[in-house]
Amino acid sequence: MCVYIYNIGLTLRRPHPSAAAIGALNTLTRGADGRLHADNTDWVGIRNLLARGLAMREGGAPHKPTALVLGAGGTARAACYALRQVCVYICMSVMCI
Repeated sequence: MCVYIYNIGLTLRRPHPSAAAIGALNTLTRGADGRLHADNTDWVGIRNLLARGLAMREGGAPHKPTALVLGAGGTARAACYALRQVCVYICMSVMCI
């Protein structure tokens, strides 16, 4: 089960920069100082899979690959962040039911 907390700036004073950029967090750890540290770890796994997939393409990746992201939640935000990290153009469609 994944729990996302939106508006993390209001929740924690010092989220990891990636969590702040994504706007959602899914990992809390307690540091040696006893404080809670927030991060979003979804984007790392998504980025690693994207990078591997783009590298494995026969003939290499297109000059500017494009991705369609369907969703509006924390994982969709993490996917968009990961796509930006590997220089993929993003076409996002938000679906709210």
